[in-house]
Amino acid sequence: MYINFSLIVFKKSKVSHLIAEIKGFTKAIRIPYLLGIVAVQFLTASYIIKVANEVLLNLEFVLLTSSIMMLAAAGYLINDYYDQKIDLINRPDRVIVGIYLRRRRALVAHMGLSVLAVMIGLWIDCWLGLFNFFASFMLWLHSNYFRRILLLGNVMVALMHVMIILVVAVYFEVYNTNLLAYCLFAFVAIFIREVVKNLREVKGDATHGAKTISVTWGIRAAKKLIYLSIFFAIIFIIYFLEDSLPTNLGIYFLVLLPVLGWFIFRIKSADTQSHYRVLKKSIDWIILSGILSIFLLHE
Repeated sequence: MYINFSLIVFKKSKVSHLIAEIKGFTKAIRIPYLLGIVAVQFLTASYIIKVANEVLLNLEFVLLTSSIMMLAAAGYLINDYYDQKIDLINRPDRVIVGIYLRRRRALVAHMGLSVLAVMIGLWIDCWLGLFNFFASFMLWLHSNYFRRILLLGNVMVALMHVMIILVVAVYFEVYNTNLLAYCLFAFVAIFIREVVKNLREVKGDATHGAKTISVTWGIRAAKKLIYLSIFFAIIFIIYFLEDSLPTNLGIYFLVLLPVLGWFIFRIKSADTQSHYRVLKKSIDWIILSGILSIFLLHE
């Protein structure tokens, strides 16, 4: 019996390549972050605007969350698509698009996820379809253009994270002080995180002409902007503490104050990629603690 070994090897090669691309796709869309979006939106509905009874078994809300998750995945794909050359300098060991996932397939996946998110939004309500279309367009514009413009890219990323919370309130038409507090917290925390990333990725950004804060104004000015952002964060904490935040949440923000002081101390002496990597992870933990603090709103 004749066995075509070359055909078997070819088929095995295609299967292994397909598996590698699937793994690359799952890494590129950053599944842990997508699950974080789901958690934030369900916690926002259940504890911040307190409509838990309307969340359970609410198909429209599940679809809304799914559409936002698709937009985020599409955003990650298109960002990696345009930033491949910069990432090869800044973090060559973590480049996925163009190595594990073909650029064309990443682009097609981005378009498919974006269209599906808009269609789901339109099925739920016209305003959500328009919102998803606008968000998809802004994500593409950020990756292709805004990301390389001084300050604008940082502000856009922070605003897009705020919208993850705000879209839930708009859907249920419920607004309160706690919602405002968490929106401000999200904006400041994500903005600081993006500036720290600019500091870490200054070499690749400078090489490819991205006009980020650290490239245009310099390292020292970028650090001063972080200090200023933390100062405003502390002012906002003090304002809400003496105004209307629940006691449990007030304790959380009081504990956060010395953590911010430690962060300022570390950012002042940071001057290597490893230092900025630690600071970026630190702000990630602060953001995670902020998400978990939503449980403190439970009555």
